[in-house]
Amino acid sequence: MLSLRNLRVLVVEDDPEMTRTVERVLGRYGHSITSVRDVTDADALAGTYDCGVFDIDLPDGNGVELAERMLDRGQITAAVFFSASTDPTLLERARRIGNFVTKSAGTRSLELAVAQAVGSAAQQLASGAVDAPRPRPAKSQSGSRRKAPKSR
Repeated sequence: MLSLRNLRVLVVEDDPEMTRTVERVLGRYGHSITSVRDVTDADALAGTYDCGVFDIDLPDGNGVELAERMLDRGQITAAVFFSASTDPTLLERARRIGNFVTKSAGTRSLELAVAQAVGSAAQQLASGAVDAPRPRPAKSQSGSRRKAPKSR
């Protein structure tokens, strides 16, 4: 993945075979992978991640809403959607907040999307365009959205 190595990557995927494939592909670059199968398990995580890779259609919700919450909480720096979803509304929302790769495009496209997403997030952090991720608050804040950074 270009020069980006040893990232902390969260994979939210309900298909065990696809999860193993994504773990193997991203693991070749020394990334530390945490995998969960659904929204409930992802919401229970306490760590922070350089990138979240989300399936959109999950058994107990959708990856777009999950990614939005995790970005709001500062739990992930970048979001990539790797999905076969055909819901136009969800696809549009996903593309507004992160990179989108169809599963049919393959894992090489996913590798490039993760590198691009994390690279862009790192540049924004370095330039001060966005605040650095914050640790997860003790209590969840429902309905909150990312706010524009305050002038410094």
